[in-house]
Amino acid sequence: MGEALHISSYYLSHVFKQMSGYSPVQYLLRRRIGEAQTLLITTDLSITRIAEMVGYDTQSYFNLQFTKNVGMPPNKFRQNYIVPSGTEEKPRRRRK
Repeated sequence: MGEALHISSYYLSHVFKQMSGYSPVQYLLRRRIGEAQTLLITTDLSITRIAEMVGYDTQSYFNLQFTKNVGMPPNKFRQNYIVPSGTEEKPRRRRK
């Protein structure tokens, strides 16, 4: 990016962090993990496919980074945040 903008990579990194609060690498990691979270919740894609889609070469490294940043592995995240269709809770009657 620095070359394209005709500035040093050190300066670009400094300004990027100053403006966003994250280094370019941290920002990219957060974006990838965020996109993976969305895909895990909203699709039935395999974890391997999601890892590929967000830019990881191996599922094992994706699992490691996801767990480190989210606090749980991708499969557990998916289980915790997906409500199976047809099993929504019905309102319960209050006892008198």
